[in-house]
Amino acid sequence: ELLFRVLIQGWLSQATLPWLGILVAALAFGAAHMVSTAYFVLSFLLGLAIGVSYFIANDVVLIVTWHLVYNVISMTVICKFPQLIMIADD
Repeated sequence: ELLFRVLIQGWLSQATLPWLGILVAALAFGAAHMVSTAYFVLSFLLGLAIGVSYFIANDVVLIVTWHLVYNVISMTVICKFPQLIMIADD
């Protein structure tokens, strides 16, 4: 989250417009987590939500906690139902 929110989003939001920083950081977040097309889309959407939250709250602890909770949930689902994440690439 430090890379995506503080560095990428923070820098672009200051250099251009806040929404552009949020969008680019969310795309980078999705690309970094891309295991499949479906997971890219899911990660991108999560990146948008976290980016907006960070823009509003400006709280790194909040977004790191949110990311941690998301990781626990997603890893649990992927381990129990791996076929769900690969649907879009079949």
